[in-house]
Amino acid sequence: MMTTRKSVSSPTHSNQKRTMFVSLKNGLSDLVAALVHRLTDQGVTLKGGCAVDALRVRSHQLGRWMYDVILTDASALSVDSLVLATPAYVSAELVRPLTPTAGRLLEIIPYASTATIAMAYPRAAVSGAAEGFGFVVPRAEGRDLIAATWTSLKWPHRAPPDQLLVRCYVGGVGREAILQLDDQALVARVRAELASMCGVTAAPWFVEVNRWMRAMPQYTLGHLERLNQIEAALSRYGGLILTGAGYRGVGIPDCIRDGAVAAERVMRYLSGERS
Repeated sequence: MMTTRKSVSSPTHSNQKRTMFVSLKNGLSDLVAALVHRLTDQGVTLKGGCAVDALRVRSHQLGRWMYDVILTDASALSVDSLVLATPAYVSAELVRPLTPTAGRLLEIIPYASTATIAMAYPRAAVSGAAEGFGFVVPRAEGRDLIAATWTSLKWPHRAPPDQLLVRCYVGGVGREAILQLDDQALVARVRAELASMCGVTAAPWFVEVNRWMRAMPQYTLGHLERLNQIEAALSRYGGLILTGAGYRGVGIPDCIRDGAVAAERVMRYLSGERS
């Protein structure tokens, strides 16, 4: 669940603290929209709707490189410094021609797939079934449903007062087979789980299924050492920098911090620093 958190004093127990979930009011797309707006206002050119086919490197001057990014529309971008914020398995294919070692190590980083199923109910139809912010299902239970969030209880503005919005999660490491079902079957499985665990038997009036394939990186044993080896393998290519959730944290604050570090490295490289 991609949310940040803060601790606040409980109104009923001033000497204790409880955790409240915090997110952007209109959803996390606001973060992207604000970033795009800020960049375009500063004269940055954004090229969307176009994937990268390949990456080529050529000598620019002694100790410096020029990076040619070959796009699927047959155009190319030539840059002095390049940041790859793509998933590790995508970056693996791009850097493999430059350094097979880095490509192999990036490919080792595993990613899990999940799906979220959002459903809206009349509040009266689920009265008493929804309490708190949601729940997580232990793996030992062997259920299809791994977690559920009573979204409109966590953030009341997400649904009208007479409605309840729930978001259910399925999939994850070792439980990805369920994602082979079509949307209708997936919703049926989740509804059966909610009926079994919470007594929610009403039919939702709104349903939305989102699949997040290979979207959640997993940090397996030896991850930090692999990162060091990747950095060493790419070290001869000054100005080529990796960032993203696959490396030093999957949370939004982690990615922002890693992105800021990447930007600082670009600036140092372009200014001629070698450290």
